[in-house]
Amino acid sequence: MQHHESQAQTNVCVWLLFFIINTLIYYCKKQKETFISSVKDFIEFCNDFINDVFMKRVLLIICIAVLAFANLYLWGQLRIERDNFYPIAKNQTEEALLAYQAGFEVMLMNDGIALDSVRYYDLSEKVELPLSLQFNDSVSHYFVMRFNEYDCEACVEYAYQKMAEVFANEKDVDIMIVKNTVENQLSTSMELAYGKNTIKKLDIVNMELPIDAAGVPHYFILDKDMKIHDMFVPDRLNPAVTDVYLERIVQKWFQE
Repeated sequence: MQHHESQAQTNVCVWLLFFIINTLIYYCKKQKETFISSVKDFIEFCNDFINDVFMKRVLLIICIAVLAFANLYLWGQLRIERDNFYPIAKNQTEEALLAYQAGFEVMLMNDGIALDSVRYYDLSEKVELPLSLQFNDSVSHYFVMRFNEYDCEACVEYAYQKMAEVFANEKDVDIMIVKNTVENQLSTSMELAYGKNTIKKLDIVNMELPIDAAGVPHYFILDKDMKIHDMFVPDRLNPAVTDVYLERIVQKWFQE
């Protein structure tokens, strides 16, 4: 009897031990699966994070490159526009720079001067008439070239030629040439290029301006209020500047 009880107790202990071992094994397996799953999730998270950061860096680099290219392109366009607007050579001489300075001074000293009292001599009528009579409803301003008998002949001819070149296809520009002597004739090149009958040629009697001290032919705009605008001295040493001036005058005053 005692032997059977001892055997039964032994069997119970074996079953309990077997149950505990199986339970531990099962628990360990579950933990292992959970651990492996956690590791996998962490690895996927790291991959996503790395990939996301990489893409962000790539996009950032692309954006920086595009902006840099755009800035370079705009800078280049601004340089081109500046060079077109200011056709000044890179290696300017001191004489050229002094010429630009003189041009600014001429414009500032003469701009806005009123010519209300200025008169011209009518050769056909042999009388002096107000310059304001040259304006009417169809003409509100003139492009004026002015010179006198003491200006160098080459300078006057150059001023004519530049007008002929730029105004050759600009028939809407109303031109007035004023001088203080009847002996100077209109340049042949200007007559052929623009048409003799479309140009007003007047002998001015009493026009005195600050520019007279320089003794050079000059251009300006004269409006119907008899005021001077945009005076300029054409310079044979800088023909590109003269071209730009004349082109801007056409755009500003004679194009709608």
